[in-house]
Amino acid sequence: MNNSESNKKGQITALFSNKTILITSHILESLLSLCDLLSYLNNGVIQFSRERKDFSSVEKEIFSVNQERLDNQIQYLIGN
Repeated sequence: MNNSESNKKGQITALFSNKTILITSHILESLLSLCDLLSYLNNGVIQFSRERKDFSSVEKEIFSVNQERLDNQIQYLIGN
């Protein structure tokens, strides 16, 4: 993270300290750098929530949720 990005993060953190903000994004790296808590929604249902200390498993968990969803859709389409 360069100085400009670090400064922006510091400004955002100071402005919204102790507040809950809902951010939606497909850019996981940005979310992980901004958030203290991340919840993953799939079809409007929270699949999991992780605190900053547990972010290392987030990408694998997202892949797992999406793979399960894809498998279910394939099974539906082929009629099994």
